[in-house]
Amino acid sequence: MAKLLNVLVIIGITLFFDISHGEISRWKQYLSKQKILSTRNGGRIAGGTEATRDQFPFAALFFNYHADDSESACSGSIISTNFVLSAAHCFTSIKSSDLLAGVHDITLEYPQYEFSILPTDVTRHPNYNAALHANDIAIVSTRRSPFRFTSSIQAVVMAPRSFINTNLTGTIARVAGWGLTRDGGDMSPVPRFIDSPIITNVDCARTFGTLILSSNFCLSGAGGRSTCSGDSGGGVTIINGNNRNLIGIVSFGSEYGCQLGFPSVKSRITAYYDWITLVTGIVIS
Repeated sequence: MAKLLNVLVIIGITLFFDISHGEISRWKQYLSKQKILSTRNGGRIAGGTEATRDQFPFAALFFNYHADDSESACSGSIISTNFVLSAAHCFTSIKSSDLLAGVHDITLEYPQYEFSILPTDVTRHPNYNAALHANDIAIVSTRRSPFRFTSSIQAVVMAPRSFINTNLTGTIARVAGWGLTRDGGDMSPVPRFIDSPIITNVDCARTFGTLILSSNFCLSGAGGRSTCSGDSGGGVTIINGNNRNLIGIVSFGSEYGCQLGFPSVKSRITAYYDWITLVTGIVIS
């Protein structure tokens, strides 16, 4: 069997500077002090394409402030006026988080929606295991400040329950985010996306071994096209008839980097439909 690779949780960029403790404005200070965002740098998901405005109206962006004073960026998917799906690892020991939606270029404009998330707003899966990266899914409540849907802010349609037993191997999946442009590169000022085929879990396990569970699926990293740091929690979608349906959440990848052709691992949301309904009340048919 091929040598197993160590794992990098794609949690975002940890910063090492002091920052004032404002609430909603804090994310702007995060960006200005990083000085890593510039439209001219062509920042992107590794190997990705720049999205058009409102192409991903369900995409949300989190700036997370952790108990150890580190900071990180993650993504999420709006599933209703009151809830966002993301990755559990994004919210490890958070003190607060700024949630943004309805924004394209985060260096040039303010979002239509801003909300300061508290730890009590986040429900991580009860069986989340950080060491094994298992059940890496979280639901963030916006009940204290519900979304108002516009052309720039919309809920994504979750795949129907019939997809629970559907083999999607070879299906082209799309994932978008503001994550790093490349290994060691910049965070993207605008969302970018990649289209990559879903591979078998058997193929994915050749890289990640027993970390790959039935509640995961993997995307090919061929051609250096992959999610990267800062994309964690972002939605993975596929075409289903005339709709684009949410099927997964960005979870983790290889510690050796985003551009070397290794697969990336996603949480399969159909494995969690009963739990999602329990937490949100959303009935998924």
